[in-house]
Amino acid sequence: METKSRKISSDYRLENGLFRIFKSYPNFVRRNFTEHHHTAIEISYIAEGCGTYRIHGKDVKIKAGDLFIFGTNEVHWIYEISEPMVLLNIQCEPRYIWSPQSGSFDNTLLDPFFDKN
Repeated sequence: METKSRKISSDYRLENGLFRIFKSYPNFVRRNFTEHHHTAIEISYIAEGCGTYRIHGKDVKIKAGDLFIFGTNEVHWIYEISEPMVLLNIQCEPRYIWSPQSGSFDNTLLDPFFDKN
């Protein structure tokens, strides 16, 4: 099977909407956004800057080089930015990785994204 390589831009999405890669430049200082969650698994890399992530109501200091992995419906948000930030994100709907109909993937590989105990 032949596959074509695709250039990853600042906002890259597969046509089916199940996979997204993007770069963001969150506003400096305290943000007006509220905590959020989504069905996608999210990998968030702090490329530059520092601040505070609020995850499940707990504040976590963040800095360049930090990597976070959020499971589906895990509440999080960048609460405060103390230095200009560049954030790289990968969001992937679980069904992009695994589908019960295909039977070609071991669903236990997704357990870390769903079971945070």
